[in-house]
Amino acid sequence: MLKRYKALKTLMLLFALFSWSPYTLKAQTDNKGMQAGKPFESKSSLSSSIKQKMFVGGNVGFQAASGFTSFTVAPVLGYRISDDFAVGIGSSYLYFREKIISPTYTYNFSTHVFGGSVFARYFVFENIFAHAEYEVLNLKTYDSFNERRNIGNWLVGGGYMQQLGPHFASNLSVLYALNQSPYSPYGSPLIIRPGFLYLF
Repeated sequence: MLKRYKALKTLMLLFALFSWSPYTLKAQTDNKGMQAGKPFESKSSLSSSIKQKMFVGGNVGFQAASGFTSFTVAPVLGYRISDDFAVGIGSSYLYFREKIISPTYTYNFSTHVFGGSVFARYFVFENIFAHAEYEVLNLKTYDSFNERRNIGNWLVGGGYMQQLGPHFASNLSVLYALNQSPYSPYGSPLIIRPGFLYLF
């Protein structure tokens, strides 16, 4: 009788150990949609917390002066590392037209510009931010015989962002091109960008 009791006790102990083994816990948490080894953090909440830190948006720009016209569309995708600091990437399309006047001829030059950029933005105050960006633009220049060039621009400056609701915001950036190229499609090293953002 004592041997049967000890055998039964041993079986119950083994069953209890198996029931609480890591493999059983993994199966239980996976069935509930939670991460293995993190019973209080579900997979859906982790992905949603990443999504909540992302934002999309962009800007549309137009410049016109005597003999000069440009139109820009530039979408961006960003991620808020903290409440004050964000990083992101962007792409841009720009149509550029300029009247070139020389002593011997007048030439209306135009080109389609394609570009990409990386940027960082830090909020100094609640609505005021500092902005730094590096962009590369690919364009045809008037003296390259229809060949295209890549032009890199370092842009620094700041801006103001205004919340328009729980998810939307507008912003206005004023940037300065530190290395303004003679082939730059911007009419001036001072660049003004009105834009918008959608915050997830």
